[in-house]
Amino acid sequence: MAKPKQDSWYAEFEHFASIAEDAPPTELSAQICGRIKYDLQPSELRVFSRLALVHTLAGSATLFICPQFGLGFTAHHAGLMAFFMKLGPVGCMAACGAFFLGTSALIAGSMLKPEELRVLRRSRLLQLLGLSLASLGVFFCLGGELVPFELGAAWLAGSLCASVPGLETALSLRFRGKKALVCAGNS
Repeated sequence: MAKPKQDSWYAEFEHFASIAEDAPPTELSAQICGRIKYDLQPSELRVFSRLALVHTLAGSATLFICPQFGLGFTAHHAGLMAFFMKLGPVGCMAACGAFFLGTSALIAGSMLKPEELRVLRRSRLLQLLGLSLASLGVFFCLGGELVPFELGAAWLAGSLCASVPGLETALSLRFRGKKALVCAGNS
């Protein structure tokens, strides 16, 4: 009984193989190729938007640990802020920037798609600097005091000094043993 099924299958295959090839519509091919390119080669702006979304969520969470703007669960001179304040005004600002952006970079390195991380890695200094400057702008818009230039520069330096290694740490942990994904960002 296996023979009739096999003959049927063979006849069906021969019929399929004899059908002339039809090319898909050009418009459909272009749409599919465009979508694949959109997914596999995200723009820097799209990656920055996703990075900013992750940063908004992660940065908001860090404000509950550090009592900036009175949002923290601890008193103003307790917990993390008390430790940072022992570093002096410049050290405190650098540590705050490092904690705020470093946390976001670690989380972004864990959450973004590999294609997005490849783009982010190519332009990490520009993207993280833009995110740092945008964060400072939001702080000022939300009522943060304008600080002297040296304190703002310390916060900015701290944010960059922590976010770049934070991103690299997240990538190396996430892609441990998958060298092609990690190294692909260097191209």
